[in-house]
Amino acid sequence: MGWRGVLNFRGVMLAIFSLESLCMPVLLFHALETSAFSRELTETINSKEAITHDVLSVANIDEPSTYRLVANTTFNFSGVANSSATTLTFSYDTSKFFTPVFNFMTPQGSPQVAVFTEQRCSGFAWNIPLEATLADRTCSYHTISRQICPLLYCETAGIVAVYIRSLAEQGVAFTMSAGLVSSLLPLDTDAMVTVATWMPRFFRVDLGNHAAVNVLVKSDDKRRAYLSVQNASCPVYDLPQNIRFGGDTQTVSTVGQIYVKRPEKGLDAFLVLTLPPQATSCAANVTSNYTITVSPAMTHEDYA
Repeated sequence: MGWRGVLNFRGVMLAIFSLESLCMPVLLFHALETSAFSRELTETINSKEAITHDVLSVANIDEPSTYRLVANTTFNFSGVANSSATTLTFSYDTSKFFTPVFNFMTPQGSPQVAVFTEQRCSGFAWNIPLEATLADRTCSYHTISRQICPLLYCETAGIVAVYIRSLAEQGVAFTMSAGLVSSLLPLDTDAMVTVATWMPRFFRVDLGNHAAVNVLVKSDDKRRAYLSVQNASCPVYDLPQNIRFGGDTQTVSTVGQIYVKRPEKGLDAFLVLTLPPQATSCAANVTSNYTITVSPAMTHEDYA
């Protein structure tokens, strides 16, 4: 006997689905498409009201479904990771300056779960729990949020496959959500962002027609964070243990400023912000809020 569930949108039943076996490798889904639903979905997105789809299991259909990620829409999943990799496929429009973000949670103290994402031009992997070292101790986080590197110079329509696997004998229960986050930092506009050790964030810096820009980062939380400028390419180094591998990195507490010059290859750069484990706590609820402002910078050509 497998799981059974119903997908609801504002109280309307869209699909009935079941999971006949927890070892089933591919999550499948089927939704009834109606013109009324399509109009309501479009109107809701245009009004910037958040939409949540709760997908509790899978359907008995022949072909896997691809979940379309659009702004202000979230898909929620739950399942059990085991030796047969669970696979989810998502599509998104890379021209809209949004990037996919996947949030995972496993029970505290549970065995390791491996996640791998694959796109046409890049792959990305991480483990849950996430382990981050501070001085003589290691912090483990069973909640993790990872932003996927955008395909800026690869293709317009992005396809990303997510594989979830665990070698634990009894499997590991997990919950997951998928959505889009804005990844563009426009000029002369304040952007607000919240980061944590388990929730790094990166942005594409818009240089416009300028040869260079200044990036100003401010926070009232007085927690040490890492700020990095990297080439707009994959992979993005966004964890405390690897952020220094890519580009120029500095430590920020309340105020930080970094100079971004147009790269020799590509049009833009990535600004990466992450929070290392704090000296006082490994708690997952330790976060910091930052305001980021990008403004044109003077170069030596301007003084010539």
